[in-house]
Amino acid sequence: MNNAVARKIVKGYKGVIDLDLSEINPMFHRELIRQHTQDIENYKKYQESLDEHMKYENTVEKIMTDKMHYDALRDRKVKEKEMEELKRLENLLYVHYKSKL
Repeated sequence: MNNAVARKIVKGYKGVIDLDLSEINPMFHRELIRQHTQDIENYKKYQESLDEHMKYENTVEKIMTDKMHYDALRDRKVKEKEMEELKRLENLLYVHYKSKL
């Protein structure tokens, strides 16, 4: 995509992706936005018709939230291990050279 082209994005909703009108003739924007809005309304009605355990927020959205949580836990543990290793090395240097860094 040409970087000079301004990006025109219409936000989606949960399971409906954003609508990118950047490379679309402006003559079609109104109709595409209307259809996008209708798609979102249809999606919401469809979600309301599903059993609780089948809804987006209880499936895909929950998985994404859980992944963010476990990624944060992993990152914190990695950081703690790095800090422990750094302290261990500092202690070795201090014992060996009798001075702190």
